[in-house]
Amino acid sequence: MISILWISVLLSFFLSVTFMPFWIKKCNKVGLLWEDMNKFKHPQNVASSGGIIVVMAFLLGVLSYVAIKTFVFGNSGSSLEIFALLSVILILGLVGLTDDLLGWKHGGLHKRTRIGFALVASIPLVVIRAGTSSMNLPFFGSVNFGLLYPLLIIPLAVAFVTTTYNFLAGFNGLEAG
Repeated sequence: MISILWISVLLSFFLSVTFMPFWIKKCNKVGLLWEDMNKFKHPQNVASSGGIIVVMAFLLGVLSYVAIKTFVFGNSGSSLEIFALLSVILILGLVGLTDDLLGWKHGGLHKRTRIGFALVASIPLVVIRAGTSSMNLPFFGSVNFGLLYPLLIIPLAVAFVTTTYNFLAGFNGLEAG
């Protein structure tokens, strides 16, 4: 199964590396640019909304993993979790695109709005009760959160991780990787 994962990762990487230069040229052509924050004395514009290419490459890589696992090995055991997570990623990708396009002229989405969208985007993971409600916590041992896990912890985790990542995007290069 690890070799399937490598195929998917390499496909995503290849698609990103192949299509990103075309995206950059297109952004330069239509003027979808941001000022590079790290070039104080020599301002330079950089292409915006590159996340579209990254999300699409990731999506195709994950779908290739599911296809190989299902049609070659006849195993589709974790497809529900994978598609729920892909739904979350696509919803958040659309939020990111909206933020980029509005940011181009209007300053982007308000921070509270981004957090609200992240909470809404977590719904597919909440519905399937992704993960396990029992956690080992330091000083407390094993704690079973029951319904609090899908209804509170999953949405808060999705909102925290995605908005923290987005807030770091203001510092060029920190959100990469």
